[in-house]
Order: sequence, then C-alpha cells, then structure tokens
Amino acid sequence: MPRAWQQEVLCRRADGESHPILMTVDALPAQDGQSALFLRTFVNLITSDGDRPSTHHWVHRSTP
Repeated sequence: MPRAWQQEVLCRRADGESHPILMTVDALPAQDGQSALFLRTFVNLITSDGDRPSTHHWVHRSTP
C-alpha cells in the first residue's frame, strides 16, 4: 500500500485567485502498521513576482 502521494494542485487564495502548489501527503503508520497520522506538506510554486519557485514551506498535521 502506498504511504505517500504527491501532485501539483491549484490552491485558491482569499481574494479568489488560484495559484499552483506542490502538495505531498504522507501516511504515518502506528505500531500496528495502520495509518495513524497524515502529514500534508505544501510548497508554493509561484512567488510574488510570479516566476521562480518559493522556498517557503507550510506543514499541516491531521489525525484521521
């Protein structure tokens, strides 16, 4: 069973504008091998000047 997923997706800002991000979701297993936590990482692919990848990273941790 795959433990990670990664894809470029569109994210919508509060002003309604969409921009691409690279999203990765990793399933973190518990001791019994079942998925216990999911780690979502977002990387902004566009900077404010609109042309080079950003070095800013956001991490969100969620439980099932």
